[in-house]
Amino acid sequence: MSSGALTAFVASTRTASGTRPRRAAPKALSTVSETIDNAFGARLRDLVADPLRVLVTNIVSVPLDTLVFLLVAFGSLEFFWGQIEAKLAATVVLGIPLVLALRRALDRPLPVAAT
Repeated sequence: MSSGALTAFVASTRTASGTRPRRAAPKALSTVSETIDNAFGARLRDLVADPLRVLVTNIVSVPLDTLVFLLVAFGSLEFFWGQIEAKLAATVVLGIPLVLALRRALDRPLPVAAT
């Protein structure tokens, strides 16, 4: 699961000093996050179970995309650990169950219409 929703929320808020994030941050973050998720996720797809694949790709991508986002948006790493904690929690609470539900839905055979 990508961390885009959390990033959009952070991008809409102000820092403690009252500054708003720079507009290039979401695009930079999206590029980094999706590239890492796809590069690792594709290699792990048939090697490990889906929950482990989601967790491993996010353990790799979350710190990197957080670093890029915070530096581009705020020029500071003030919220680094809070961002990582929230994004990894979202992975466990939302990402893994969503991937499992989608996998189950896609693995079901399509019903055959009676003629």
